Amino acid sequence: MEILHLENINLADVLPRISDINVLPFGMVKMDLTGKILEYNMAEAELTGTDPAWALGKNFFQEVATCTNTPDFYGRFAEGVKKGFLNSVFNYSFTHCEIPVRVRVHMITMPDSRGQKIVVLMVTRVKQPVQITEAFQIATSTSELVPAPAEAVASLSDAAAKRVANA
Repeated sequence: MEILHLENINLADVLPRISDINVLPFGMVKMDLTGKILEYNMAEAELTGTDPAWALGKNFFQEVATCTNTPDFYGRFAEGVKKGFLNSVFNYSFTHCEIPVRVRVHMITMPDSRGQKIVVLMVTRVKQPVQITEAFQIATSTSELVPAPAEAVASLSDAAAKRVANA
């Protein structure tokens, strides 16, 4: 198996080409700008033990993953929504699960299929290999890899993501 580093992939280019987020080898939650869950994939469900059907329409921070309603997690979300741009990568521990799960989180803003701005949350376990599915491999094979963004420092990937987020 291979360790997947989401920050090394031009997600703003790749994600719109994936029609079924359940093929992704990592957890993904799509939310509106208030935190209401629009999509919740099976990899995230397996990571957290949350039923995706139950989670849809609920507020991620207040009803589904209450352990994320903190300055470290929700604070980043709120600040990014306020600024109109979010591209943040950080480690976190999901403590709402029976056993705490250390994860790497990548939150970005981008337009949905209708052009409305949403927040996409991607989650992988820290330092645990992720099975790269064929569907994801095909979607990323034509994407240009970009340098990993430094937290709180603009990078080439930040600029590209900002252009997409403001589209």
